[in-house]
Amino acid sequence: MERATRPARRDAGTPANGTVGAKLHPYADLQPAGTRSDDFTRLGHTSPGSPDF
Repeated sequence: MERATRPARRDAGTPANGTVGAKLHPYADLQPAGTRSDDFTRLGHTSPGSPDF
């Protein structure tokens, strides 16, 4: 009895990283590490009455 071979299954929503073969999450931050969000005062909301940190 012959076995039917199936093509390799690939998840359509998960891109493959060509350099290492690891799968990346579709919502992963693909930006290189840098100073994009190093200003932490812009990340949170401060009200007019709150003290400055």
